[in-house]
Amino acid sequence: MDSHLLHWPGKSGRGGGPEHPALYHMLDVAAVVERLLRDSPFPGRWKAASPC
Repeated sequence: MDSHLLHWPGKSGRGGGPEHPALYHMLDVAAVVERLLRDSPFPGRWKAASPC
């Protein structure tokens, strides 16, 4: 998958260039949120962000 999405900077490197593309950063954030919600007392539909 070599698209413009992989060149959108999410975190800058020390030299000013993209070190971690925004797409990967968003996936990392989603994974952390899933882990934080795993043991939370919220109902399953809230954890899944489901409209049902």
